[in-house]
Amino acid sequence: MTRAATDVAPVDLVDLDGFVTRDYARVVAAVRRICGTDIDAEDAVQDALVKLVQLGSAASSVESIPAWVTVVASNGAHSGRRRRGSEERALGRVGVPADSATEVIDGRLDLDRALAALPERQRQIATLHYLLDASVASIAQALEISDGTVKTQLSRARAALAVALGHQEGASDE
Repeated sequence: MTRAATDVAPVDLVDLDGFVTRDYARVVAAVRRICGTDIDAEDAVQDALVKLVQLGSAASSVESIPAWVTVVASNGAHSGRRRRGSEERALGRVGVPADSATEVIDGRLDLDRALAALPERQRQIATLHYLLDASVASIAQALEISDGTVKTQLSRARAALAVALGHQEGASDE
């Protein structure tokens, strides 16, 4: 057996089958809303799942696997976007046009545009809370920030989304 094969944590430390059955599609959809495309979202979620398995026994301390995977995946997708942006700028300097096609799926463009207009942290928190039903506490733990910061960012995101979606009066707290 090779060294790499022995370094992988036992899969039973994390209920991956349960995650895939219950949460995978919702997490991919949430990450897509954060990062922009289905392909990038699926790649990022799969990369995050690999990282989760690599945590080994430390994975048992993760309070919410869907929230953790969403945060790690969206952070990874953000890094990939930055890297691609750098590559596109470099290509532009040598005269190669960058592809700027917008993907529109199932009429979700309004919400996607409204979410895309939010600052990244607000977009991440709003997606975790509203699309994945993550609690304030689990979001705070996953992002390593205080509950108060999560609440503040949710309030700001809710107000901005209400304006962007034409529901100024719908921005009240729960």
